[in-house]
Amino acid sequence: MRHKWLNTLGLFLITFIYSNLSIAQTLHAEQQELAKYQQQLSTLQAQQQQLQASLQKNNQALKPLLQKKSPEQELLNDAQEQLNQAKINFQAENSPDNQARIKNAEFKYALAERKFNKANEDLVELQQKTDELNAQLAATNNKITNLNKQKDAQHALIAKLKAQQADTQSRQAEQQKLTAAAAQAEIARLKAQLKQQELEAQAKIERAREEAATVAATVTTANKVNTTTTAAVIPAATAKAQTTQLNAAATIQKTQGITLLNNTDQVRAEESRIKQLLATETGSRDKGYNKILNIKIIDSNGNAGPAEANSLRPLGHDNYRGTVTLNNGTNLFSIGFNRWEQQVSAAGAGTKFEVIYDESNPKTPRLIYYPAILAPAQP
Repeated sequence: MRHKWLNTLGLFLITFIYSNLSIAQTLHAEQQELAKYQQQLSTLQAQQQQLQASLQKNNQALKPLLQKKSPEQELLNDAQEQLNQAKINFQAENSPDNQARIKNAEFKYALAERKFNKANEDLVELQQKTDELNAQLAATNNKITNLNKQKDAQHALIAKLKAQQADTQSRQAEQQKLTAAAAQAEIARLKAQLKQQELEAQAKIERAREEAATVAATVTTANKVNTTTTAAVIPAATAKAQTTQLNAAATIQKTQGITLLNNTDQVRAEESRIKQLLATETGSRDKGYNKILNIKIIDSNGNAGPAEANSLRPLGHDNYRGTVTLNNGTNLFSIGFNRWEQQVSAAGAGTKFEVIYDESNPKTPRLIYYPAILAPAQP
């Protein structure tokens, strides 16, 4: 039984050794995979910096062209507004006259666009380059985000494997101690058994000598060697990971002239600004035309979806207002040649937002928007 128990300990030790070797091989493979992720991330980050630098340089070249006034630009803006208004009228009343007005407006817009493109080839080319760079940057940012997630998951896997390796090594060391102790105990037992056999043989000789003269005496020999083994309890180590939730305070998000209002105090302040502005008699005056706000969704690959045209009515003093529908994700806002890109976290698909467009300073136009649910009650 003792030999069988010793063999079992040896078998357990061999099992631990092979298990530790397997974990070490797996850990090495996963660390190589992590190194590959880090190399890919470095390449993407370098690409991201190059795109950002190119976009900044392109925007600097585009800025003076956007600020430049030209008759072709005014003609194109007017043609765009007339076309949008014709479409709105047609939607309100599907009549042959309104349909004819749309075709006429489309023809005028095509002529105005052709004249504008011919007169502003550099501007059009820079705008197209800006769109391409924005799309490439969005795609690169998405790849970096996904790769960071993969890298974090790989870190967690490696940490788990290291914990398993440490636990296996600890068990292996404990098992080696048990095996060594069992071997020493077995050696001591065999020595005691041999000594006992020698004592018994000597006793037989003495009994033979005294057989004729004396009554056979009972010789008892006590086993003076007690073998003890120490049982070890090998605890299985478990680790519980703690997570920390970051709660960010709601603040106004601003990105190059676009502002999201996300609480009632901010909305009241903006509405008060509009009310005070419209109450004054001095200042610039609007032209009486609606402004068209186009909104596109940029998908995870950096591709822009179809534009949704929204009409902003003039309030006076070059301020405009309208209601739009926004969805979760990256939204591209554009009014004429002014463009803003912002990540929108709506309450759900198709959330209504109030939009205020302030063009009182043409060099720094502003776009303000907030959830329609925050709009103050009308008296």
